[in-house]
Formats: sequence, C-alpha cells, structure tokens
Amino acid sequence: MLRRITRVEHDAAERAFAPFHESPLPHLAWFLSCQHTALCALSRTSGGQTGRASPLLAALIDALRADCAAIGRQPAVIAADTPELHPTAVDYLVLGSRMGNEVLRRRLSDAAGPGELPDYFRPRDHLAPWRATCDDLDHLPPDGALAHRIVADTRKGFDLFQTAARLTPFGTTPIELPA
Repeated sequence: MLRRITRVEHDAAERAFAPFHESPLPHLAWFLSCQHTALCALSRTSGGQTGRASPLLAALIDALRADCAAIGRQPAVIAADTPELHPTAVDYLVLGSRMGNEVLRRRLSDAAGPGELPDYFRPRDHLAPWRATCDDLDHLPPDGALAHRIVADTRKGFDLFQTAARLTPFGTTPIELPA
C-alpha cells in the first residue's frame, strides 16, 4: 500500500535523476553528490530514533563521502531544519532504494566496462531488514494514525532526494574509473 500511495513522489524523485539513468557515466559525479546530500539529510531526520536501516545508512554515507572526495566533489547540504521522519519511513526509503541501486550498478558497470565502481555501488546486505520492514508495514492498520504518518513522512523523504537534485550543480564530469 505504501508503494502505491507514494508512487507519484517516487516517480518524481526518479525523474529528478533521469540524466544519470539515461547516461550513467557522464553524470556519475553529479549522482554521487546528490545521493550524499539526500542521505545526509535523511540521516538527520530520525530525531535520535533509529530504525533497521541505520547501520546501512551510515555505511552508505561513509561510502559516498569517500567517493565524493576521490572525485573532488563537495556535495551540497540541505538546510538543517529537515523534518523529523518516522524511522519506518526512513527504513522504507533507504532499504527499498537498494534494489534500485542494483539495477543502477549494472547499468553503470555496462557503461564503464571492467573498471572498479565507486564504493556506493558495492552490494550490501539489505534483504533481511527490508523484509522485516515490509512485514512491519503489512501489519499496520492502513487507516491508523501511524500508517498516515509513515505515508506523509515517506513523501517528505522522497522530497529530500528531489531537493538534493535541485541543489547539486548539474553537469557532466567524466570520471575515469580505476581498472
């Protein structure tokens, strides 16, 4: 239900990254910077609460920090007044994105050839926490206050990705991936 209800916001976030989807290699630096910006903002939304995605989110931010430093990119920062999001909404966004990341990793690998991909694209174990998050969501009463909050917070989370794409200077900066 959450996927269906937030489809418009999900699709809008996907469209924000269309240049990377269509031509990954020339837009790689921009994409990595955007992801760093969005995930850092997302990590600040927990209000001290942690969810299943917390360790993965920290690992992805560390990987993106290193990837951006290696290519000489200074990612933008979303204002510190990001909304507080329910941990389940953050889990849904972070863990759910890893499936899409696998598709992106394959596209980038096809475009780049045999070179080593940035660490952000390294496969990471996310299936067990993803399944647990889906199970939690399946057991929520769909008309309850918590379900409504998670839907609203997921929409706000998708908006953080669109904001990151808007804030990050767009451009094509070819990156030479190490062999």
